Amino acid sequence: MPPGGMIFGHRRYGNREATVYSVRDETVVAYRKEKFRVRALSSILGKEKRVEAGKRVKSDDRLEELRAVMTKAVPYWRTLGLELKQVTPGRAVFEAQARPELMQNAAVVHGGVLASIADSACAVAAISQVFPENYATTINLQLAYLKPLAEGRFRAEGECVKAGKTILFCEAVVFDEKETVICRASSQLMVVPWRR
Repeated sequence: MPPGGMIFGHRRYGNREATVYSVRDETVVAYRKEKFRVRALSSILGKEKRVEAGKRVKSDDRLEELRAVMTKAVPYWRTLGLELKQVTPGRAVFEAQARPELMQNAAVVHGGVLASIADSACAVAAISQVFPENYATTINLQLAYLKPLAEGRFRAEGECVKAGKTILFCEAVVFDEKETVICRASSQLMVVPWRR
């Protein structure tokens, strides 16, 4: 591993063992004693994308892969109409549209919808800190509803404020289309290995 790198972990792909590590803001997949073309981490998407042994995968590629993986892995987002718009290291942005199916008493968006978009923003922000070796699952979520939402688009911005070895601490703010804060959330997530 080059100086200044940080090991994410070791993983076995078939009969090949690889070391996954980070150098600056890039993820590197190094296959031991392997000089031929090998499968990259993006194989979790079911693709046959390949890279040369030791080739660096830019952080942007890793985050785009995370975005695609999470969108596929959480069909619940489609049910609510949640759209993952942006992922950067430690941050995530979701958007959605208020619609009749999400209302309570035909007047305001149900609080569970706001909890879901805030939780999702926190989760993706957290997972961006431990992907590709690990995942994170919410173990605690606290919300404060500040204003009802009756119509229009709304947005959640999540941030991982502290990434521990086993617990990730996150916060999210939900805005309406006028940029008014309608909900605030904080959450804790536990780091778990990816099940592949």
